[in-house]
Amino acid sequence: MKVDPNGYMTFAIAHKIGCADMGVFGRKEYVEGWAKLGADTLSKQQAIIANYATELQTDKKIFRTMYKWIFSYIREDERKRTVPKALAAGVWTIVFEKSEFPLIDAFVQFIQDNEDA
Repeated sequence: MKVDPNGYMTFAIAHKIGCADMGVFGRKEYVEGWAKLGADTLSKQQAIIANYATELQTDKKIFRTMYKWIFSYIREDERKRTVPKALAAGVWTIVFEKSEFPLIDAFVQFIQDNEDA
């Protein structure tokens, strides 16, 4: 698919096709998710991914929707309302690109250095 497995588009794809568990693309979720999007070929999947990447960069509402979804996706326990600080910091460095969010590294360092954060 030509997607960096360590980049935010991995989250975007999981969101788009409706994956339930972090790091797992189950066969059923994968096939049914792409089928719902009408993407039965690799080229159609790539087109949807490219379009979604553009939407995420240009539409704050779409980005916000995916961002909120990410935290429910990465929670270790559905009953918890929080995510471990180290996991959240790792996700922030993936999701927020330095070109768009130049202070992300300083923010993550601040969170990691402060127990109360």
